[in-house]
Amino acid sequence: MFNKNTQYINIIKSQQNIKINYQITDDSKIIKSEHSTFLMDNNQLSNDAKIKIAALRNTKAQTFISAICENTKQQIVTFDTLLDDNVKSIYFDTKHNIILDNKDLENDLMFYNIDNLDYFLSPFTILHNIINNKLEEKSLNILIHNENIYAILLNEEKRYIFSAIKKLPSYTELSNSNFYEDEISKQKLYEEMYLLKMQENISSIIQEFYDINKNTYFIQNTNIYYSIKQLSSEQIDTLNNDLLLNINYLQVNIDNYIFDLVSKPSINKQSFIKKKKKKKSNKLFFILLSVFLMTLLSAGGVYWYKQNQKNNILKEKLLKQQNKLAKQKKELAKIEEISLPKHTTINSLYKKFIIDIFDTIGSDSTLKEIKLLKNESTLVYNFEKEDSYEQNLKPALLKIYRNSENILTSKNNNFYTAIIANNNVINPINENETKIYKPNKKYKNLSQIEIEKYLKTILDYSSITFHKKYNSKYESYEYIVTQISSTPESFFKNIEKLNNQYYSITLKFPIEFIKSNNKINIKYSLIFNQIKTK
Repeated sequence: MFNKNTQYINIIKSQQNIKINYQITDDSKIIKSEHSTFLMDNNQLSNDAKIKIAALRNTKAQTFISAICENTKQQIVTFDTLLDDNVKSIYFDTKHNIILDNKDLENDLMFYNIDNLDYFLSPFTILHNIINNKLEEKSLNILIHNENIYAILLNEEKRYIFSAIKKLPSYTELSNSNFYEDEISKQKLYEEMYLLKMQENISSIIQEFYDINKNTYFIQNTNIYYSIKQLSSEQIDTLNNDLLLNINYLQVNIDNYIFDLVSKPSINKQSFIKKKKKKKSNKLFFILLSVFLMTLLSAGGVYWYKQNQKNNILKEKLLKQQNKLAKQKKELAKIEEISLPKHTTINSLYKKFIIDIFDTIGSDSTLKEIKLLKNESTLVYNFEKEDSYEQNLKPALLKIYRNSENILTSKNNNFYTAIIANNNVINPINENETKIYKPNKKYKNLSQIEIEKYLKTILDYSSITFHKKYNSKYESYEYIVTQISSTPESFFKNIEKLNNQYYSITLKFPIEFIKSNNKINIKYSLIFNQIKTK
């Protein structure tokens, strides 16, 4: 593929950075290898990065530039899949192609906005190259690149059988949320979210595979390839135990595998784009002379341009900072100092009340269902002795409610099931305690959608849905939260998480615990309170 003295440039996106890695080869031997890193400019390739790429490209006529297509809509399909003219298809293996809609491909290419990009590679192609030297039968192979998981499953013949793409949480999005001033707290939360999402994704990929390939073999090995380490050995052990898999967590240098790919004749059919024609140059003297003259004549101009550019960037940053401060002051000026429900106290009272309800159930009984309203509740529970309610449960409940009644009892084998109705709480939860919330840099009014996203970053949940908005002296947004757990402990942990927040977020009746198939379905309301803006 490469001729003598060839330059290869890799453009790799990584979080908010662009890494430009380049090598110069001479008869396939690497004689020079360097890299540079640039910040992205509004999620786009910065001018500094473009200038660097152009400068490198101009030093060698035989320069090949590559990038990775991270589009999550690409798929692996069989050769006989019918495709229309709007789909780009590239080679994957002897029986499969990788496909992507042309519009999605064009949108991805717009990010680079540079001339002469030669190769645009699929992560599936890179992953296939990584595992090619050590194919394992009945294996799940995962490449993690930025916030995406690219997965390939191999069958008992060590051939491709299934693929999937999944998303992982973004640390940048969490950092930009302004919910945590403490970087340690941010990192800890991100690690917890990352591990949980990784576990969900692996489980989902395997389940999707089994749904399509019923009565098939079990996955024997799982290999996770990464370039930036996110999981510790302890977290990998947790994944192994929770998923009952043999997981290998392996670091790879993606650049090296791309270098290997572009050195092969097959690269032209593995790229989403065609490589650009290269100008041939036989006279090194004229090249060196041109470079020398250009450098001599433009040195002053380049210096002036860079200085002027730096001054303009500094002015622009200063103006943005001034505008941002002015906007923050304006917003804070609109917010009145006002009392909001003191969530730490109110939620703790809810927690104590619910624990007291659980404590009424004796050792000979099993709770099946609780439905709690503001002044009444319904309990469904199993017990062994016929007089268990009168002797044990009722006296305990009458310490919480003024009235308690067994409204229905049924017998199944040696167990009784009773429905208990209670009303008139003796010590109602005092939801009137308030706290002065003063506007400060941490405080930020959130929209309905922002509140939902915020709750999803701090709670264990199955679903969180907006229910209703209330307007009084302050704004209140009600959300319905559901979660499925083995024990009520996850609910109480959520209460502690709420109490650790700056915002006023309070529990609200109704609250339900329903046991089904060794799991507990938990459903409750949350009220997010905030000061109105004028």
